[in-house]
Amino acid sequence: AGVPRAITERAKQIVAMLGKADINMKDSLPEPLPEGGSDPCDLPENPALEKLRAIDPDTLTPLEALNILYELKQYL
Repeated sequence: AGVPRAITERAKQIVAMLGKADINMKDSLPEPLPEGGSDPCDLPENPALEKLRAIDPDTLTPLEALNILYELKQYL
């Protein structure tokens, strides 16, 4: 699904901790990311993302949407 590895690893840690019967939620969750650290949700900039951000799907005709889809597919 394109979810960054850091996110899925953190989710696995949390699920494993929640599965324990004697969990204390406040004391057992992994530490959050340090301040100033890179956010694993940040995606690197690329032309396809820039194009997607600029699109207002509510204003597109079906033909325009199809053309944009073909254009975005070329980035693969």
